[in-house]
Order: sequence, then structure tokens, then C-alpha cells
Amino acid sequence: MIISKPFDLEMPLFLA
Repeated sequence: MIISKPFDLEMPLFLA
């Protein structure tokens, strides 16, 4: 995703 990898793992629905 556009977000960093740690963010993509902790908050996957951040962009979903």
C-alpha cells in the first residue's frame, strides 16, 4: 500500500 509497511500491518483498513 501507499502507507509504510508497519502501518500496513497494524492498520490495513487505513486505506481500505
